[in-house]
Amino acid sequence: MKSQTRKNIETSVLILAAGEGKRMGKDLPKVMHEIKDKPMLAYVFDAVKNSGVCDLPFLVVSEKNKSLIQHYFGEAFEYVVQTEQLGTGHAVAAAEERLKNLSKHIMVLYGDMPFLRSASIRALARHHSDTDAVITLMTTLAPDFEDWRRSFESFGRIVRNDKGAIERIVEYKDANFEELHIKELSTGFFCFRGDWLWEHLKKLNNDNRQSEHYLVDVIPWAIQEGLGVRTINVGLKEAYGINSKEDLVLAEALAPDWGA
Repeated sequence: MKSQTRKNIETSVLILAAGEGKRMGKDLPKVMHEIKDKPMLAYVFDAVKNSGVCDLPFLVVSEKNKSLIQHYFGEAFEYVVQTEQLGTGHAVAAAEERLKNLSKHIMVLYGDMPFLRSASIRALARHHSDTDAVITLMTTLAPDFEDWRRSFESFGRIVRNDKGAIERIVEYKDANFEELHIKELSTGFFCFRGDWLWEHLKKLNNDNRQSEHYLVDVIPWAIQEGLGVRTINVGLKEAYGINSKEDLVLAEALAPDWGA
């Protein structure tokens, strides 16, 4: 298998793809469901490859779905196994041993969000590096949650203080009534300064309604420490995520509109 362990690189890309996709209706890993006869994960891989940010992305998989994904993609990725699916923070932590001495920055993307453009990936990496932030996150704006935008209602909300600075991200299932009306959403696409990330992932707990380790919960620590947390906006369609059969059908219809 190819390896990036022989040389340090500026930014490593970590794609989370361990979800089983129980709501998708087929006995396939979630990211292997097809849009226009192509697995959704392949769109993510192509965007990363064409971005030029890194040559060989890391892919977090489960023990159950690794063999099927690896059979299709071969050595396109370096594979990291998440032994239990305990949330996004837990998934990223599974890659620490492979990444902590490899790259200065860690970009986190998702295998079930196939329409992020390579230009946006480049912009995220560049903005993060140029601002010397410990965290840079992509946000998006939803004018409403009607029609094809319905799936965005479940996204985390960006909570800002009266000066416009990021205060926290609240997950949909943990949000109160007022927070649910916030239109600025977290896409889940992040870039972190690696040394800071690995130190703080160890502090995560699962004290929330879903009993999961949320990656976004590291954000308040950066704020409390007075460190840079930056945002960059991305178009709403690029942040489209697929979590159900209905989302997949809609993606088939929308994909030609933004370069699938």
